[in-house]
Amino acid sequence: MAIHENGGIHLPFYSPLEKNGKGSFAPVFTSVSEEVKTVRLDDFIIDNNLTPNIIKIDVEGFEYVVSKSLKKFFDLGLQIQIIFEFGDWSEQAAGIEVGSAQQYLLDKKLVLEDFYSKKPILTPILKGSSMILANRG
Repeated sequence: MAIHENGGIHLPFYSPLEKNGKGSFAPVFTSVSEEVKTVRLDDFIIDNNLTPNIIKIDVEGFEYVVSKSLKKFFDLGLQIQIIFEFGDWSEQAAGIEVGSAQQYLLDKKLVLEDFYSKKPILTPILKGSSMILANRG
C-alpha cells in the first residue's frame, strides 16, 4: 500500500532494487513499477487505532500528496508534528508545483521551521532543499 490523498485507487509505484528508500509515484530512479493500492494516511491511522504525535514524510517530491491525506486531522486541529524533506528537484520531477506541501501546511495553520536551524519558514522555500518541521506551534 502507499499513502495518497485519494485512497482506494491503484497506481504505479517505482522503487529501484539497488536504491532502498528511493521509491516514488514518478519514475525518478527507475522505470520499473509495481501497482499499489493507495490509502489516506488519516484513514490508516483511524482504522488501526493509532495516535501518532510525530510523522516523518520523505516521498521524493510527493509530500504535498501525503500531506493532503491528513486533511481530517488538520480539520479537527489535532496535534501532530510533521517532519518532511523539501527538494525543489524532487517536486519538479513529481510534476508538483514547487513549495506546494509547505503552502498547504501553512494554509492549515501549521507553523513551519527549518528542522536544523529552527528558523521560521513564513513563505514556502522554492529553491534548494531543506528538512522542515511543521506543527501547531
